[in-house]
Amino acid sequence: IIGIALGVVTGLRRGKPVDTGVLVLTLVVISVPTFVTGLLVQLLLGVKWGWIKPAVSAEATFGELFVPGLVL
Repeated sequence: IIGIALGVVTGLRRGKPVDTGVLVLTLVVISVPTFVTGLLVQLLLGVKWGWIKPAVSAEATFGELFVPGLVL
């Protein structure tokens, strides 16, 4: 959903700074490995802000598996 919205915005503002900014953001997000993204999400959402459990167990509920699934 976010990618579609950003694609529409960059399509409407082709060649402008918004287009370049979204392109750079996209390249950075694509180049970061999944395990790094997962660790960062666990660090921010689990350790810093306390919104989720920072680790997943074998008996994990759906709520605990949502963030790892989102990262993948």
